Amino acid sequence: MFPPKVGNIYFVGNAVGALDPFLGFGQFNSIATGVLAARSMVKGSDFQKSIKDIVHRNIQMYEFRKIFNGLNNQSYDRIIRSIGLPGVKRLVYDTNINVIKHGANVLRLFCTKSKK
Repeated sequence: MFPPKVGNIYFVGNAVGALDPFLGFGQFNSIATGVLAARSMVKGSDFQKSIKDIVHRNIQMYEFRKIFNGLNNQSYDRIIRSIGLPGVKRLVYDTNINVIKHGANVLRLFCTKSKK
């Protein structure tokens, strides 16, 4: 992400680099950074600190995307097959596990196996 604030100018949305690095969407991050900038202006809070969760999530999504880009068709097939497995399906749908946070590590395994 880019510097979120220069002087009294706040950058939000695409201007601050808040696009989702995995799929390229940015509506949620754009709205969130706009709201956080407004709060910072009104309440005098630190804008950089207020967007740290968005920045952290974008870094995670970027790492996820880099691994995803390295996969081949065999890896994609393996991922799709594994999603239907009872343990995996339950883990993804019935728990609060952050799939993106831990997904990059899982994808690294798929990527490593497929290159052997």
